[in-house]
Amino acid sequence: MHSFTTVLITASALLATVSSSPLQLRSTCGGAPTGNGSQQPLSQPSGITTAKACQANCTANASCQSFVFGMVNNAVKCILYSVPAASAPKQSSSNLIAYDKSCGSVPAVVPTASNPTGAKTGGKLAIRATCGSAPTGPTGNAKPLSQPSDITTAKACQAKCTANASCQSVVFGMNISDEYIMIRFEFGTPSPNGSPTCRLFSVAAASVPTSTSGQSFVVYDVGCSI
Repeated sequence: MHSFTTVLITASALLATVSSSPLQLRSTCGGAPTGNGSQQPLSQPSGITTAKACQANCTANASCQSFVFGMVNNAVKCILYSVPAASAPKQSSSNLIAYDKSCGSVPAVVPTASNPTGAKTGGKLAIRATCGSAPTGPTGNAKPLSQPSDITTAKACQAKCTANASCQSVVFGMNISDEYIMIRFEFGTPSPNGSPTCRLFSVAAASVPTSTSGQSFVVYDVGCSI
């Protein structure tokens, strides 16, 4: 039988591997679109004045994966795409920047001549999405929206989040027993030695509270590729 210390070290190493896996792709949140394809927009909603409002239109469209926003010739543009922001085609103006719809902090700033992208918000740009890291938010500051039952993979947990309009992120992992901390992630599937847990949150992954003792979770923003 493995000792508690030995298995804890093994679990920690496996969690580190999950976090650095190629599956954990970071989103584009406010970068210049650089795609080389001829991808056509899904739509260009009218009456949009902020990147946040453009994101809301993207979120409401099941086919939308990213959006481009900015002001060109005094006209504010919101363009929705069915591909990730990294594949959104290069635009005719540098005033147009791209976001994946999972971005956790999109500016709610009306563009101006001096801030045509609307991205200047106290000197900071929108934060990048979190995809497969240990939660690090303040303990107790955010409560789960729900904890769906019979969820055995991170992908299934994410699907529950996608179906909930209030959900911005999920945590998935194992409740740890006293003697075993055996975690095996294969496309998000843990080993049977433990209790798989899926929790949905109404805050971005960066704000999900740190796991408590006896838990080993990783956190994903809703738009992450799992």
